[in-house]
Amino acid sequence: MSKKSINVDADCIERQRDKLMRSLLREFNSVRLEQRLSQGDVGKRCGMSIPEVSRFENGTDRNPTVKLLIKVAAALGKQVKITIE
Repeated sequence: MSKKSINVDADCIERQRDKLMRSLLREFNSVRLEQRLSQGDVGKRCGMSIPEVSRFENGTDRNPTVKLLIKVAAALGKQVKITIE
């Protein structure tokens, strides 16, 4: 089996990552609001301060870990699923 070299455009990757994160964080925010939870409620459930939850939802934390995504999802009674299309 031979390995093929693929030229990956770093700017394209960054744009895709930003688009994915904006979409994901909007989803977290929507779920929280649908459940009528405050950022403080979510913070209490997952051990975060209100400012930390705010930075998470607003995308100020530019690189949230998978662990953090799972933790916040669990606080909302949800799961994180990642698919490749």
